[in-house]
Amino acid sequence: MSGFDPAQLELYAAMLSLLAVCFAIGIVAVMAGVGGGVLFVPLISAFFAIHVDYVRGAGLMVALVGAIAAAPHLLKTGLSEPRVSVPLALAGSIGSVVGARLGLAVPTDVILLILGVFMVLVAIQTGLTAFRDRGAGANDPTRREPEANHDDGPRRESPREAEPVGFLEGLLGLSGSYHDPRLNREVSWSARRTAIAAVLFVGIGAIGGMLGVGAGWANVPVLASVMTLPLKMAAATSGLVIVANSSAAAWVYVAEGAIRPMIVLPSLIGMIGGTRIGARLLGRVQPQVVRILVVVVLTVAGIRTLIGALG
Repeated sequence: MSGFDPAQLELYAAMLSLLAVCFAIGIVAVMAGVGGGVLFVPLISAFFAIHVDYVRGAGLMVALVGAIAAAPHLLKTGLSEPRVSVPLALAGSIGSVVGARLGLAVPTDVILLILGVFMVLVAIQTGLTAFRDRGAGANDPTRREPEANHDDGPRRESPREAEPVGFLEGLLGLSGSYHDPRLNREVSWSARRTAIAAVLFVGIGAIGGMLGVGAGWANVPVLASVMTLPLKMAAATSGLVIVANSSAAAWVYVAEGAIRPMIVLPSLIGMIGGTRIGARLLGRVQPQVVRILVVVVLTVAGIRTLIGALG
């Protein structure tokens, strides 16, 4: 019986290497509190001899599968409100399709240049997050803890805070509340500046579609800072928006033949396994230490990508 073709052995070795690296990315992403899709495209394109179009297509599938896996839980908890996520997902999907088509049309060197700048910016953002959270306690970051009282039952905040402001918010009914089991109370929310957020989501979707990265790095800040949603709700809403955005952009990559199963499958298997291990290790490792590691790796990968694009 003849032996394996050397080309086949090389392919299998590359797939195993990709699986192992994605496994490590999944572990680090969970412990550092960053999206796996944000790390996948920069690192794989920097350290693997795979065309960036195929990497971006796989990156969208990685972000999509991860968001789909979390979506049922997010809907069940009530932290994600369709009245908020659906309009923003529509805006983001439009941007994702435009970004995907633009990304597949421009020269590879331009994409690598943009990707290198993106890596450095994400490294800076991650470093600032690590510095800001240094020494932070376990208090809920969404809002202040309730004042001490002797009522053990659930409490509801003043409905005055939940009144929508602005015509669009009132038209769509963008206010309400959700039950926070940790605080044992109803947390009221009221969206603001929705039109501005929708425009920003078009831009975020365009960047995500062009680079093949998840958009959690930008979705959550917009939802929490611009729309003033509680951080838990912002994170949950971001997950559902990523499903729509990644799906829209992925179809463009599928139509252009930029989704390769030999790249997508080991990437997904590695990321899923890594995220599960990372979740188990989350309480045993200092997130700030992991974030510093992420900053170093992304900075090195970003500089390497920029040099390759400009060289």
